[in-house]
Amino acid sequence: MGVLPRFVRHHLLRMKLSAKMFWMSFILVETIFLSLGAAYRSVASGVLEQAQRDYAIQMAVKSNEYLEISLRNIRSLFVSLANDSRMADPAQPAIQTWLNENLTYLSAHARNLHIVENGQVTVSTSRAGWMLLDDTLFREGLESVLEYSPIYWTAPYSSPVSGFTVTGVIRISANGAGETAKYLAIDLDLDKLYQAMQPDAPAQFKGELVLLDAESKPVYGRRPFTAYDVFERQYVPLVPFGGLFEGNWSSTDWQSPEGNRFFITRSNSNMLKWQAVWLMDRTELLRPLQALTRFSWVLAAFSVFLSLVVSLLISKSVSQPIRRIATSMDQVSQGRFDVSIPIKRQDELGLLARHFNQMTRQIATLIDNLKATEEKKTQFELKALHAQIKPHFLFNTLNAISISARAGELIKVDSLISALTNQLDYSLKESTAPVTFREELAAMVHYVELMKIRYGGRFLLECDPDPATLSCRLPKFVLQPLVENAIFHGLAPGTETGILFVGSSFADGRWKIQIEDNGAGMAPETLLRLKRQLEHDHEPDEKTGIGLMNVHQRFRLLFGGDYSMSLDSWPKAGTRILIELPVWTDRESLTEGS
Repeated sequence: MGVLPRFVRHHLLRMKLSAKMFWMSFILVETIFLSLGAAYRSVASGVLEQAQRDYAIQMAVKSNEYLEISLRNIRSLFVSLANDSRMADPAQPAIQTWLNENLTYLSAHARNLHIVENGQVTVSTSRAGWMLLDDTLFREGLESVLEYSPIYWTAPYSSPVSGFTVTGVIRISANGAGETAKYLAIDLDLDKLYQAMQPDAPAQFKGELVLLDAESKPVYGRRPFTAYDVFERQYVPLVPFGGLFEGNWSSTDWQSPEGNRFFITRSNSNMLKWQAVWLMDRTELLRPLQALTRFSWVLAAFSVFLSLVVSLLISKSVSQPIRRIATSMDQVSQGRFDVSIPIKRQDELGLLARHFNQMTRQIATLIDNLKATEEKKTQFELKALHAQIKPHFLFNTLNAISISARAGELIKVDSLISALTNQLDYSLKESTAPVTFREELAAMVHYVELMKIRYGGRFLLECDPDPATLSCRLPKFVLQPLVENAIFHGLAPGTETGILFVGSSFADGRWKIQIEDNGAGMAPETLLRLKRQLEHDHEPDEKTGIGLMNVHQRFRLLFGGDYSMSLDSWPKAGTRILIELPVWTDRESLTEGS
């Protein structure tokens, strides 16, 4: 709470426990709903984007495979026509007619077919075939064919006969030395080829296919990535890719200078070394989630309503039993031990109520027994119960809880109830079996917290246990009497804030417990008398520590000569108790009196 503004802390301290529970539950439930919604959106976004990426990679590979198959079919068509006997005399009218009628069947992606002989176009499926030799790129293609079998492919160009196309040329024969060779040329229909490479994709899959040549120049594509420039008579990029395609990669993420993010994948394992590039705008990928976002707002509104209802129920389920318990404690503080809290719950409040009822019954029984027993038995019982919670201490604590509750100090009430509950839970168990140092230390801390509240912060507690000693076992309720002596006789009489230190250490198979305070200390004669009593097991008197001797005798009974306790004290400087014990971690083998 130290980081909160002062007025916020002030209101939190004055706020009722029911209001605090309400707001804490509301914030918790609402946070859970919003976190689940955000997590679902994040996962859905990741799954959708990964599906789109996998689809894009698959489309690039499939487009490249389709291009390779189409080019192989055209190569087979070249070989078939070159070996056709009818090509020996292409001037026959029947060949012209046959090619015109069967061009589509011969190749689905061929736009026109030409035969060039002796520097003239002798056969063409286009009526404007006579214009073919006017194109410089086409003539350069004829000159580049030096052998009969290889196919020469021109760069993409705007043909006067077939429009924007790519032409494959093969040399099929020569009439003799010094004469012009005969060539077969096929113009590709790039538009049909591009459309055939487009997948029949569902509407939720986004992306665009672009064909690039080996030099990463556009061959064919559509907006918004490429467009045909009528002045340049070629396709030009509309997105400044720069040197993006120069690297040897298959998939990458790229951000344009305008800040648009793209996922790009490509495949180029075809005979032309063209690149089948699939581009996806990552912003467009997540548009299907917009409907989910609108639904999330509806879910958020519903979660607010549900959080209010749940928070109200939780608040009432906690505040009402606490008020009931506080009322009963007020009655007990007035001397009524026949009070019973009618709460049938299985949670911590139910545990507190059951222990409170058990406590009042035991106190009433003890009072009746104390009135009926002999004085010697009374003294024996007082000694046996000296290390446990005393009735007058319990009454003072309950009275402090009652006063704090009536004053509206809910945080203090909560702290008192929590500490008292843990202390009662530990002290009212009738088992005499040894406990771990961790359990004994926790019970001592609860007791000290009650003492700190009772004495208004006159001292501070410092604990420094060695973790290796927390599982060691020792008799139950041996720390509290020693701590109680340190508080009552050393720290409580002082006027300045004192320090109570409790620590432990582990070495060479043994462990030590140290309890030290910087309080009033003891006179030398008192210290000497206590040391003699510890050494000879004398019975304590009213001026010496009953609790100290009780602890010493229990340790001696349990560990015998394998245990030692040293006591040092300095007037007005404090007292230190050092206990050295053997290590026991097995509960079954360690019982008092064994």
